[in-house]
Amino acid sequence: MAQSIVNFLKDEHNRQTIQRLLKAGITFSVAERPATRMDLVGKIFVFTGALQTMSRDEAKALVEKLGARTSSSVSSRTDYVVVGENPGSKAELARQLNVRMLSETEFLQLIDAEERKT
Repeated sequence: MAQSIVNFLKDEHNRQTIQRLLKAGITFSVAERPATRMDLVGKIFVFTGALQTMSRDEAKALVEKLGARTSSSVSSRTDYVVVGENPGSKAELARQLNVRMLSETEFLQLIDAEERKT
């Protein structure tokens, strides 16, 4: 896409057209985009152990609402492992793979921060 813009602006005819539009009073502006919750889009979450404030299904629904995905297994592609009480082998695998691990409190803070961006 960027290369197409460069090519368009390299063309002398296109530059002359833009100059004529500017002289005629046409103005260009950048539209403001509303804030979006982009930080978690495409991120992969895995949940292990019992959560105290919600069920795993509720936690999964929350991250999916923010554009993230969930998985039932930890891999090197996992972005976050949320660790509840009595976590299983997923927590150990996350440590081995250096995957970012979040407590339930940290997870809730992350979700809250994302929801406030809108």
